Amino acid sequence: MPRYVLSHLLSVVHDLMWGREEWFRMSVTYSPTDSTTRVRSWEPFQPNGCRWCGSPERTHGYVFARSVGFHAWAEPTVAQRKARMKAR
Repeated sequence: MPRYVLSHLLSVVHDLMWGREEWFRMSVTYSPTDSTTRVRSWEPFQPNGCRWCGSPERTHGYVFARSVGFHAWAEPTVAQRKARMKAR
């Protein structure tokens, strides 16, 4: 099992243990014809989510995002935070 899949599954289990459903909003699809990553979301990302994938710091771990590859949680830019707050 790839490392990023295991990390995601563990974060899902962790959130379920605490009665949270943040993991549900993250559904990432890749287009085979181009290099863009499309993120489908049922709710906006948290303002303080990862700069690259939007996951909360508490449940992030070491995950894969097509734009940057495997990465640890990175602080979002001020512009990203502002845009995420407006989207809420």
